[in-house]
Parts: sequence; C-alpha cells; structure tokens
Amino acid sequence: MKRFAIALATLAVIGLVSVSYAQEKKKGNRPTMGKVVKVEGNKLTLMTMAGKGKEGEEKTIDAEGASVMINNETKALSDLKADDRVAVFMNEDGTKATRIVSPPPQGKKKKAE
Repeated sequence: MKRFAIALATLAVIGLVSVSYAQEKKKGNRPTMGKVVKVEGNKLTLMTMAGKGKEGEEKTIDAEGASVMINNETKALSDLKADDRVAVFMNEDGTKATRIVSPPPQGKKKKAE
C-alpha cells in the first residue's frame, strides 16, 4: 500500500510539472511575425501577419536593446528595410522587443519520402 501511495504521489507531481511547463510554453515567447514598414530610431513599425483572409495590423514596437539577426548575421536595427519579413520576440510582459530575426525562422521541414 505504501508503494502505491508513493507511485501515486510521484505521478501527481509529474502531472503538475507537465501542466505548468505546457502553460509556460503556451504563453511563452512566441514571436510576432510581419513585414517591416519603417524603422525610426529604436522604434520598429511592422504590418503583422494574419491568417488566410484576415488583414494584419500595423504595430509599433520598442526595439531598444534588441538583438537583430539578418541572414544569420548580427546587425543593427537600422539595417532592417521596408518589406523585410521579420520575427519579433518580445520580453515577458510584451512591452519591448528582445530579439528580431530576418528572415523569420521556418517551421520544421518534412523529410522527403
């Protein structure tokens, strides 16, 4: 009976940790995808991407201190040009960009059969 109680407690802890991890990953640092409209100083304005048949919105983001990668090279924010596709990763509270990547990372590639 004691082993059963220990096993049940272990499963409960694993379950709680898994749920907590899944929630953190779900709200995690998912990037804002879009096209650059303009860069002015430390402000990045982009047109966000929306689903099929939906229109994106223009969004201005504080990018002060954000790292910028263009074609896998470290660059300055001012190196971004209009119509560049970007993925913008935000800080935890969503108020500032922490990382900007152009072109945005692609999803996992499927193996050829």
